Amino acid sequence: MRFLIAATATALIAAPVAAQHRDAPPPEVELADRLNDPVVQHGVAASMSAMLGALMATHVGGFAQFTDPYEDIRPSDTLGDLVARDDPYFQERAYADARRSTESMGRMAGSFASMMPELRNTADRMRHEFEAIDRDYDRYDDYED
Repeated sequence: MRFLIAATATALIAAPVAAQHRDAPPPEVELADRLNDPVVQHGVAASMSAMLGALMATHVGGFAQFTDPYEDIRPSDTLGDLVARDDPYFQERAYADARRSTESMGRMAGSFASMMPELRNTADRMRHEFEAIDRDYDRYDDYED
């Protein structure tokens, strides 16, 4: 039982926060700053677009024989060919969506960073309660280890 209490308390305590250097910003602030940097946002969006481009280059024409003839899948088609027929701006929209998603993650990380003091306070209160439970358990423990 003591092990369970200690393990739970340890899991709730932000060990990396205690281990950080005093002059370095907390990791959550650094992450928020990076995700809010337009250069990083562009890099993430460009990387996602490149990965999507690699996926879109997959040749799928070999499956044409198994599809409805009205689907217009040609033997030399790639996924990108199929998507471009329905949405010629798919790649541009995918980049813009990845950029917006990165911006949203930056805002979320900023909110999380601003909440960290309160989350630390909550962890401290919970640690205090776990210590009280452990003391009470020792007082009433008649089970021999």
